[in-house]
Amino acid sequence: MTLTINVDIQLFKGVEVVADANLLPFPPGSFQKIFSHNPFDYSVSRLNEVQII
Repeated sequence: MTLTINVDIQLFKGVEVVADANLLPFPPGSFQKIFSHNPFDYSVSRLNEVQII
């Protein structure tokens, strides 16, 4: 069985956990796999870092 937890910085339909990606409320070892869709969408500083690279 696969358990999916939708996390976002803002509450939208389908989001179960609202949290900053730098401060996720899960203890280490909570997940076997992580999938991130558009991880740079909400971080202007990270977008700038990617542009510099």
